[in-house]
Amino acid sequence: MTEDNLMALANTYYLPPQELRETFDLDTFDGVRWLRLLMMEMPTVGNMAGWCASCKNIESHRSTCYRCDGPLVCFDEAYWSDVGTKIKAAVQNDHALIRRVKAEAKAFRFDRQTLYIPSVLAWVRDEWDQAVTPEGRPFDPITQYKGANCVHDFRELGFTDEEIVDLFAEREQLPDGPVKIKRRDYAGISGKVLREMRDRAIASIGHVPASLTSVPELWRTMAWVKEQRENPLARLNGERPRAKRAHGLKSSS
Repeated sequence: MTEDNLMALANTYYLPPQELRETFDLDTFDGVRWLRLLMMEMPTVGNMAGWCASCKNIESHRSTCYRCDGPLVCFDEAYWSDVGTKIKAAVQNDHALIRRVKAEAKAFRFDRQTLYIPSVLAWVRDEWDQAVTPEGRPFDPITQYKGANCVHDFRELGFTDEEIVDLFAEREQLPDGPVKIKRRDYAGISGKVLREMRDRAIASIGHVPASLTSVPELWRTMAWVKEQRENPLARLNGERPRAKRAHGLKSSS
């Protein structure tokens, strides 16, 4: 893992507002999606004028859609009150929701963004400010991305997924010289260098994540990261890697 990997992580996670505007139908949003949109993905939405139900375009100040010149659904007090009802229902259904979303926002440093919260949703901001980190080890999306970047780097060197997992799970004692264990040769890299590569990767990630301890977990994480990077709606749904089936995104080797 290098600093370039981490920069790529930041750039591929976050999508700018104009892409979000073209992607979402706000009529379909439940409280979970609205909470994530307001507090993480598009914190300026609370300062927008409204959106076009036809073009799915969010306008910052115009009274009509700049694409079709049609009328906007105004983001007025009544609109935000309905949004608040959806968020309240989601929070009542999942009492740890705000804490979890805030922990994710903090992991991505989205907590440093300026939030534009409509006055009718002041209670959301209050609960957000008071929310504490969930007990135990909360879900850390950054670790998932780092693990996926690590897998990508090792695959590029010619490692199979089985070799990556064996290396990080330390299932084999590696000699200093050439490594040949059954049919695995770890891309022809010496055991000494392999250990150094593994130690650097673990130091960068912080620990050995579950995604590097079994091939099915590796595939789940790679599938999850790909969808998170390509589909902002998946991010707004708050899906976890465990929800992905252990297939796909296998090594091409």
